[in-house]
Amino acid sequence: MSLRRLRLLEYVIQNISEAAIAKAFPSNDNSHIANEANKNLTGPTPVIPDDDDDDDDDDDDVDWETIIEEFLILIILGGIVVLGVLAYLAYKSKYQKMIDQGIGIEVQELNANEVSHLNNWEFNPEEWKVAEVDVKHDNTKPEGRYMNIDFRQGRGQKRTITANTSLQKYKDNCYFEIEITAIDSAVDIVVGLCTKDAYHQETLPGSTFNSVGFHSHGYLTINGQKLNDYNFKAGFGETIGIGYNFENRGVFLFHNGKFLNEPPRSPSPNKNASLGSPINKPLTGDLKPSNTNLSSPLTKQFKLDYDIKIQDGIYYPIIGSTGPCAIVLNIGGAPFRAKQKAICKGLL
Repeated sequence: MSLRRLRLLEYVIQNISEAAIAKAFPSNDNSHIANEANKNLTGPTPVIPDDDDDDDDDDDDVDWETIIEEFLILIILGGIVVLGVLAYLAYKSKYQKMIDQGIGIEVQELNANEVSHLNNWEFNPEEWKVAEVDVKHDNTKPEGRYMNIDFRQGRGQKRTITANTSLQKYKDNCYFEIEITAIDSAVDIVVGLCTKDAYHQETLPGSTFNSVGFHSHGYLTINGQKLNDYNFKAGFGETIGIGYNFENRGVFLFHNGKFLNEPPRSPSPNKNASLGSPINKPLTGDLKPSNTNLSSPLTKQFKLDYDIKIQDGIYYPIIGSTGPCAIVLNIGGAPFRAKQKAICKGLL
């Protein structure tokens, strides 16, 4: 659009506005505005000096059809913007309060004792602090409380953090899980358990005696042995979790909320049960399952023979990584992706 047409469009809009104001608010003071605007609109087109002497002769004739079309386009575009703003304001007023209050979101309900236990848990405590790992509590989400953990070591460098509290024996089952929020495909994140003397800051869970580790690359290690390959590699947005049953020393695993092995059951009430029965099966060097096809995809929930067992002891939750990554840790302050009533309160 040439400068001449822009000036004409501005002139027309100005006179239409003045006429509308004068007619909407008639008075003696405004009468001359209406008369003057009407004269301008009905009278001859005003002469506006050319801004460019080299304009074609066709510019001397006003193309009112083009001007009106362009004016309507501006009105339509402006209307779309206004409607978009109004729609956003309506959405925000209707749903933002629900989001802020957690309406429609599953919320973790904790009693006073559970809240106290949650406050007592601390990962990467000063006593065993790993400098390259940052842990921050997140109390901003309506569904519950989490811990944001960032591993900042270099690629290929192993770092493991532990907690200031061991698993509590007043619970039948203890469980925690992590969600991956940033990861390189080469980095392996490991959640696990170990005794106090088995913890080392530069050794992954499951690499030492009296420790077990469940890897985001889809396998399990116990006491330095690689046992089971579950044929997955967890990435962004996926969860892995590990649990422990005190009564039979069984370990159970979850990937994206699904069992990877049968959760441990309580020992049989039959006092005459033999030590060779599956429930009381003693720990041996070979913990590989005898009834599981590890090469098959994870399309079914399968059980190990019988479950995964570790030595009796006082175990601490630990989390390790082979490189930089970010995770969200849930120890029971929020609902788990693994929907099982027996573990719904995690470590609390």
